[in-house]
Amino acid sequence: MAITKLLDTIYKGKASGDHVLVLSIDIKGAFDNIQHNAIVSYFDNSKCPANIVNIFKSLLQNRKVILNNCEGPEIRDQKQGCPQVSCSRPSLWNLISSEILQENWPINTSI
Repeated sequence: MAITKLLDTIYKGKASGDHVLVLSIDIKGAFDNIQHNAIVSYFDNSKCPANIVNIFKSLLQNRKVILNNCEGPEIRDQKQGCPQVSCSRPSLWNLISSEILQENWPINTSI
């Protein structure tokens, strides 16, 4: 579990006399602001089976949002945000945010 790994890293660092810094980030609106083109790009460059890729691409295609303003309803393309009421929301966010985990970090840096 992630919390166990975090605590182990903290305890080992403190035991060896190293400085330990924990940074926790809560990204407000993460699911609502993820760009569709980032999701599509990830799948285009992945080894994911084509049928799975096509399912996710179809979830993101031709999405519209209706905005009601003083001049009446306005229809716009929706190019960001994970589909609402979708169990795939956390998974899609994890796919895109996983890039940070693949960075080359300095020695003794844990993510």
